[in-house]
Parts: sequence; C-alpha cells; structure tokens
Amino acid sequence: ASEIAESVRPVLDGTLYQSEEVMGKYLDLQSIYEEYVVPIKSLFVETNDNKLQFGFASFLAVLSKGLSHSIPESKKLSERKKYVRFLMALETYLEGFLNRTQPLLNQSDITGVAVAEFEKEWRLSGGYDGWEAKPAEAYMVDTKDEATGGTTTPALDLSPYDTAEDLEKSVDPDRIKAELARLGLKCGGRPIERAQRLFLTKDTPLEKLPKKLFA
Repeated sequence: ASEIAESVRPVLDGTLYQSEEVMGKYLDLQSIYEEYVVPIKSLFVETNDNKLQFGFASFLAVLSKGLSHSIPESKKLSERKKYVRFLMALETYLEGFLNRTQPLLNQSDITGVAVAEFEKEWRLSGGYDGWEAKPAEAYMVDTKDEATGGTTTPALDLSPYDTAEDLEKSVDPDRIKAELARLGLKCGGRPIERAQRLFLTKDTPLEKLPKKLFA
C-alpha cells in the first residue's frame, strides 16, 4: 500500500507534470528548443536570412512534418554532434512523458515496429528515408547473434591484408569508413589515410592507439 501511495503522490501534489503539460494533455518542448535547437537554427532553415524568423512555432511545424524530410542530410552531418544531442534530449523527454502518462504501457510496443523497420531497411541498403543509401554502411547496424540472442556489429576481417595499400585496393572505401566509425576512430582524410588508420588496428589493441586517432 505504501508503494502505491508513493507512486501516486506526484499526481496528488501536482508535481508529476509541468504546468505547460496540463496534466499530460500536451507536450512541453520549450526547454529543448531553447537549449538544443537555438544553437543549430541554421539546420532548420533554408538560408541564414531566415534564422531570425525561426521561432518555437516554426520548430513545432518542422517536427510535425518529420525531421527526416525537413532537414537535408548534409546539414545534419555538418552539425552532427549537436544534432545528436538534440535527438537524444528529444527522445529522453518523449520517453519520460509517455512513461508518466501511460506507466503500464510497454514502450517497445510503440517504438519496436519502427525500429525494426529502420534496421531492416538499413541492413539492406545502408540508408533510410531521408538518408543517402550507402551499401557499405549497412554494417553499421547491429545484427542479431543467433548464438546469444543479442546483437553484434560484424567486424571487418583484416587478416587477409598484408599492408594498408592492400586493404585500400581490396575493400570498398565506404566499408573502411564504416569500420572506422564502428571502432570510434576518425573517418576523415584520403582513402589511403583511412586504410592506414584502420590497418593499425590489425596488430595494435585500440587502447594502445594514440588518442589523436579517435573521433
């Protein structure tokens, strides 16, 4: 009984929801807009001249249309770290809001189908709606491990290659890029430079590589 009383206490004392959420009827995205969207306004507008006109209402309009179509891939990648932080903050808020309004609901029942569809399409094409399809990047999506029931990302086997040059000539540049990203290493530079960076991992553990090689 005490656990039940404790769980409903926020409802009774009015602290479960922010005033703007009106007891769970509305989302309150103002803080996310101010903290995470304002610094990257340029991503949400066509030209910098429109930045001054882009406000909270404009942000809500973009969300209603969908981020995948509203923001070009090139813009997302130009501010990738800030854009990822925005997505993570948005996801955290929405999951929390759903948990407060529907505490008995299994959230995976809502998101599971969409996530499965995304992963299936990415494995097939290396892309998804709103993102350029790059077959070599299909490896960046986790695949199911039948033995453990968990997920794992296939590693690129470097044993057939004796030199970085062999690696560069034999493996698709995007595949090398994808493997560098999987390992948390920098993905920039010329193809041969990326191959050399990746080839270092053949005989050297990641923890012994120079920090400057990591993204």
